[in-house]
Amino acid sequence: MERYQAERNPARNTVLAIGKIIPKFLSFCEAKGRQDLNQIAREDVIGYLNSRNGSRTSTKKTHKAIITLFLNGCFSYGYRVEKMEQISFKGPSDIPRAPLKGFTGEEMATMDKNVKRLNLRERIIFNFISNKPLRISELADLSVAEVNLEAKEFTIFKSKNGKTRVLALPKKTWDDLKEYIRPEWPKERSLFGLSICSMEFTVKEIIKKLRVDPKGRNSHGFRHALIMKMLRVDKHDPAVVAQIAGNTPRTIYSNYSSQVSVDEQRRAEKASERTKGW
Repeated sequence: MERYQAERNPARNTVLAIGKIIPKFLSFCEAKGRQDLNQIAREDVIGYLNSRNGSRTSTKKTHKAIITLFLNGCFSYGYRVEKMEQISFKGPSDIPRAPLKGFTGEEMATMDKNVKRLNLRERIIFNFISNKPLRISELADLSVAEVNLEAKEFTIFKSKNGKTRVLALPKKTWDDLKEYIRPEWPKERSLFGLSICSMEFTVKEIIKKLRVDPKGRNSHGFRHALIMKMLRVDKHDPAVVAQIAGNTPRTIYSNYSSQVSVDEQRRAEKASERTKGW
């Protein structure tokens, strides 16, 4: 794990997932009589996934991805003689997908209108995540030292893709942060004091408090909406957007640039309805 982290600089979520999933998987394999990593085959991975009764398909696929990453990493480091072959796992569609990836402009306006319903910490979290394309892990990992109130900026150190970036503090957080941050707090203290899971839960509760139906969406819906706005509405260079979002330009081009936002679809539908005849 130390070597993997030093060489690949994985996201914190990936490290946490490896630490939780791999011990369970290896215990399963040991119970099946596997004595070393070379004896683990594709059938063992599928057997492990099928043994997780009650887990959603999306969760099982996450386990599959982490296990594949682990086993192929073992091959790279010389602990396995062969790479793990391709594993195709398609469980039943047991949960509906979120109909929308991001929030619409109307939903963002509704949440902004109802922001007074939030307490101080919730308001700061909302203004961060609704104004900057942050990952939930970046928000949860933010420390007091990484927020510079004088310069009105904050720093994300080596998040996913190993990038460190300095971003302007959302204007709506300036006064709230001055009230929120205590002089006696140590610099290394977590700004919000929440784990990634707790932060995700808090964001979902914030969405509900602001009178918007999540419809299966989570914190990533804000990131998606902001990136789409910067690309499709504000017409920013994808390379600049990639720098702000902590992505590679290639990811921005492939995942966002070619997409059409829900707002654009609705504007087109309304315009079409106003056009009479063919």
